[in-house]
Amino acid sequence: MFKRFTALSVAMSAALLASTSANAVVITLDNISGSWQNTVGGSNVNTSGSDPAVIRWGNSTGEGQSGYSFNSYDPYAQFTLPPNPTSYVELGTFTHMNNPITGSAITSTQLKLTTTLWVDSSNLGSKSFVFNFLHNETPNGGGGCCDDEVTFASNNSSSTFSVGGVEYTLYLAGFSRDNGATILSQFDSREGGDRSAKLYGYI
Repeated sequence: MFKRFTALSVAMSAALLASTSANAVVITLDNISGSWQNTVGGSNVNTSGSDPAVIRWGNSTGEGQSGYSFNSYDPYAQFTLPPNPTSYVELGTFTHMNNPITGSAITSTQLKLTTTLWVDSSNLGSKSFVFNFLHNETPNGGGGCCDDEVTFASNNSSSTFSVGGVEYTLYLAGFSRDNGATILSQFDSREGGDRSAKLYGYI
């Protein structure tokens, strides 16, 4: 079904746009750092660093452990409302180190992003956002047999913050390997080597 736009509706839309533009809110995530926490499953799990934040698991068969890393976007991630929700903004780079291992792999973990939060010119101090990642370690068959899968739930959100009685929530949008042109909720990684994608979010 097609909508018919009248001169009155166009004028009202223009007036609303002008009004909301005057009340635009700019939210900035400055100095983002990451860490991995509350990991479920996996043998010989260890974490290190904050930028990149690295988690590794399993017993190496010669090429190193499997794992994830997260490098934050430099210098900051900035969102402007309206529109509501905002456009997708790059938060950083996610990398899966997919190596043949012995022992067990993780089934889930959390990426905790800590940032200095600004709303317009107001510094709200340090704020943390937590996102759940699910990991499916497929059988290691050699020769790049099977893709491991990294996913997160649709509308995976972290804690909400409030400014002037208005609540905002940072959501994960997904993974992209083409600078945001295509956003996917699942990240597939072939056996043997590292594979990276940019991680996008919205408010």
